[in-house]
Amino acid sequence: MTAGAMAQKAVGVVIDGRCRDLAEHRDMGFPVFARGQSTVGQGGHTRPSALNVPISIAPIATVGYGFGEENGEGFEPVNIQPGDMVVGDVDGVVCVPVGMVNEVIEKCRLGRAIDEKCMEDIRGGKGVAASFQLHRGK
Repeated sequence: MTAGAMAQKAVGVVIDGRCRDLAEHRDMGFPVFARGQSTVGQGGHTRPSALNVPISIAPIATVGYGFGEENGEGFEPVNIQPGDMVVGDVDGVVCVPVGMVNEVIEKCRLGRAIDEKCMEDIRGGKGVAASFQLHRGK
């Protein structure tokens, strides 16, 4: 699947479902993010049904995740429009609407600077709670 996606010039995949062979995808340098893992293959029929169209991804059930909600209640679907940025790492995937990219970049820079100040204080012995209160206000 990764080889086929790369041949089609895809730069990564976000799957609203499960996938397998994550190590193989990573070894090929192809980012794959999914809701979960599976030992069952996708089969040759798995393919995009449309390109550059809006999509909506519904929330999953949150029981057991510590959010206090059931069946995704309280969480809105994620709506992704053509041109939005989809960014992922080992912690998860986020969608940044194209009209908010600069705002998100600035908030990320600010958050990173605050985290660096917290880390400096914590390493200096200030403590987590005191550092967070000072720099994050909580």
